[in-house]
Amino acid sequence: MANLLLDDGTIESDLGEIALELALLGIQLRHYDPGTSLLFLNLLDQDVLTESEKRYCVELHNSVFEFIQQENDAVWCDLLNVHPGSFN
Repeated sequence: MANLLLDDGTIESDLGEIALELALLGIQLRHYDPGTSLLFLNLLDQDVLTESEKRYCVELHNSVFEFIQQENDAVWCDLLNVHPGSFN
């Protein structure tokens, strides 16, 4: 879940609203839900991934970003690993 702290102190957590706020700054937010990809098999259900499973996820992410990069001349992306057992 994403959160965006606005100038007026409110916190926006709706992804569509966050995308609109960022668009005002010239930032395009694209969200890819790996849960919709058959390529991730059951990795999302696991609490811990092996190093090779982690590399596999990063490689899939990079291939998706390459497509977006060609489509939109994107120059930067971010991959976040958020899990109930993650620190903070």
